[in-house]
Amino acid sequence: MSQKKEITTIQLIPIDDGRTLILYADSAATTKLAARKVDEAEFTAFCIESNCTATIFLAEGVPQKVVMN
Repeated sequence: MSQKKEITTIQLIPIDDGRTLILYADSAATTKLAARKVDEAEFTAFCIESNCTATIFLAEGVPQKVVMN
């Protein structure tokens, strides 16, 4: 997401290699993802190892920082 937009969804998706994909999106991207228009959706995603944690710090619904432990 190039502009700071309020996120409406956070998805935690287990992947085959044991890591977890964390995906978050604003309302426009959430609508496109729900309609299976993934190529048109702008979202942020990253993976964490199965033995790690991630904290997403928000301010008024806008991601400010991600800390992984």
